[in-house]
Amino acid sequence: MSPADFDDAMQRGEMRLAFIGMSNAGKTTAARALERACGFRHREVDAAIERELELADMGAMAAWLGYPEGENFEERQRQYLASEEKYTTVDPDSGNVVLDTTGSFVHLSDAAKEKIRNQYLVVHFDVGEEETKNLIERFFAVPKPVVWGDFFEPLKGESIEETLSRCYPSLLQERLKRFRTLSHINLPAQDINFKNGPQILDRIRTVL
Repeated sequence: MSPADFDDAMQRGEMRLAFIGMSNAGKTTAARALERACGFRHREVDAAIERELELADMGAMAAWLGYPEGENFEERQRQYLASEEKYTTVDPDSGNVVLDTTGSFVHLSDAAKEKIRNQYLVVHFDVGEEETKNLIERFFAVPKPVVWGDFFEPLKGESIEETLSRCYPSLLQERLKRFRTLSHINLPAQDINFKNGPQILDRIRTVL
């Protein structure tokens, strides 16, 4: 997409943006700014999953999913991902649309990720390697639901806390690498004013 294509899609009401990135990277704040100031339809996948699973908020979601050592974790992780894939891959509404994905977008099927790449301009808000340290601290302070895939590997004699502390950084590093590969546009998160919709659009347009 060229800047001229971008302007044309905006004018015709056919702009499709998908925001991807780590949890707490700013995706929802940015999507709400586009909805509020620029007239975009905001499709928030996290909120749709919460409604389907009848959970009040992200904290309730984290408590429901639990940690990988829990007896219900595997089934609930499967259920969570099935719901995420369903709401992520719904065809876009009419008008300019911003898809606000979850932090576990990279764990969806290849077919789902390819569909999003074909239907949307995929923008990654890149927190960078250093910021992952802060994300780790936030995770333990305010837990969010986490899809672990193959990254939870307890060692003999480890406590659950020790395993989480050792494995979570590896999970984040792998996600960061995959987000960068999946995106059409990679924007350093520290350069974005997530509450200013017009500036976000301008920033995207300048790197096309």
